[in-house]
Amino acid sequence: MNGISKQRKDADNAFLKVKTRSSIRDRMASEAERLVLERDAKTARLKEQRLAKEAADREAATPQGR
Repeated sequence: MNGISKQRKDADNAFLKVKTRSSIRDRMASEAERLVLERDAKTARLKEQRLAKEAADREAATPQGR
């Protein structure tokens, strides 16, 4: 006999399945978090650009004699 029982092999295989699923779940969660951070950064950048444009438009619309 090779020293490792069928029960031990089955237990090892079951553990590897759980570990693999856990790794995949962690990778998916970190990917989702990265996407959220990228979206938030893009939203902040676009808001800053919009506010700057609105301020420039307001300034251009005011009469120069004031």
